[in-house]
Amino acid sequence: MTKRRDDDPQLEMLAPIQQLELRGLLLLAQGKTNERFVEISAAAKAEREFRVIYFDPPTTGRIIFNVLGREYLKHGLPAEARQAFEQALQAVPNDAVALAGLIQAHHALTQDGKAAEYFARTEARTCYSCFTSEKSARIAWSNS
Repeated sequence: MTKRRDDDPQLEMLAPIQQLELRGLLLLAQGKTNERFVEISAAAKAEREFRVIYFDPPTTGRIIFNVLGREYLKHGLPAEARQAFEQALQAVPNDAVALAGLIQAHHALTQDGKAAEYFARTEARTCYSCFTSEKSARIAWSNS
C-alpha cells in the first residue's frame, strides 16, 4: 500500500517554505520596498533547516539562497548577494549556481581576484551564460 502524499512529513515541512519563497518573489516583482527580501530570506533560512533534516535524497529542486542571491544581484546589492551565495555553498558545497553567483557578486564588488578564485572552482569554463556580460566573463577568465 502506498502512502498518501498528504501524510508525508517532508511535504508538510516543505509547503510553508515554498509559500514563503513564492510570496517573497511576488513582493519583489511588485516592487514592494518595505517587505523587500524579508519573505524570501525567511524561506531560504527555513529551507536550510529543512535540508539538514531531509537532504538524502535532495527533495528540493533548488537552493533558495541561490534565488535570494540572484534577486540581490538583480537589485544592485552584490554584498548581500555574496552572503546569500556563500550560504548556498554551505548547504551544497561546489554548487554551480552559487559559484557562478559568487563570481558575479565579487566582480560587481570590484574583487576580481576573488571572482577568479571562484571561477577556478568551476569545471565548466565555457559557460558564458553564467555571467551578466561578456566583459565579466573575459575578466574572470583572464584572472584564472
